[in-house]
Amino acid sequence: PAEFAEGHVRGAVNIDFMSADFAKRLEKLDPNAAYLVYCRSGNRSARAMKVFGRLGFSRVLHMKRGIRDWQGQGLPLVN
Repeated sequence: PAEFAEGHVRGAVNIDFMSADFAKRLEKLDPNAAYLVYCRSGNRSARAMKVFGRLGFSRVLHMKRGIRDWQGQGLPLVN
């Protein structure tokens, strides 16, 4: 949540991978919708991708280098 508050992609919703109810929160999402998953560096989001896969999500993109790479390319963030 703190990283999200520092800046995120417009329209993003924070679902904290470190929260105890992470998988339960994902289960409430449409598994057929498209999602972009990211964190600061790409490490936690890589682990989150495994949970998306286990839950049957089929249209999930991973920002492998994280939001730092996004920023490094001059792409916008919102707070």
